[in-house]
Amino acid sequence: MKVLIGNLIIVNYAIAEIKVSAVTATASTEICKVVMTQAYEAIGEQVKFIDLPGVTSIQYADEGKTDAELFRISGVDKKYKNLIQVPIAINYINATVLSTNDAIEIGSWKDLAPYRIGIRRGVLFSTNNTEGMNTFEADTSEQLLKMLEAGRLDVVVLTESNALLNLKTYPYKNVKIIASVQKIPLFHYIHVSKSHLLSSLSEQLYIMKESGEIENARINYLNKFLK
Repeated sequence: MKVLIGNLIIVNYAIAEIKVSAVTATASTEICKVVMTQAYEAIGEQVKFIDLPGVTSIQYADEGKTDAELFRISGVDKKYKNLIQVPIAINYINATVLSTNDAIEIGSWKDLAPYRIGIRRGVLFSTNNTEGMNTFEADTSEQLLKMLEAGRLDVVVLTESNALLNLKTYPYKNVKIIASVQKIPLFHYIHVSKSHLLSSLSEQLYIMKESGEIENARINYLNKFLK
């Protein structure tokens, strides 16, 4: 925008932001926002997060409607060809199983097969590992846990942090975590149009990993909200 004052022309330039799509309403989202805000600021970039449902979030990033996807499991770039994985993990999830039935024994993903399983729509770690099973998808963890408590599901699969947050926030009487089935690292993805940021982001995230900043972001969030 140009503003003419007397004989002077003052030019105001808007500072470009990196728009990052993020799965709405998860503990992992909040942890990863802290990490990536620090990382982008350290390389001289401002970041704006766009909270979206799971499938929409990664589609927006792949289509270039946003500049990046906040976090996903490794390998989603095989399906979403316009995304580039930044190779330093920014968080991790413990895949956990919740139920109202203490008699259900789960030691691995395959043990879920006999049950009615609730999973978050667009959350790939649970979608991929329950493929072909009797699953029901919902947009929020709250929806799934209400169905579980009402007896409409046998089990629900969530991240441990998200499960703990929901169990603290909502007084479910009979719902509890009954198993942990897998620890999965999470990675940031940038759109190909932002590939020039890959090297600097990778370097900065490595520094943050080595200094303990990435792990501290997780610990601080869990201590603040889940204890």
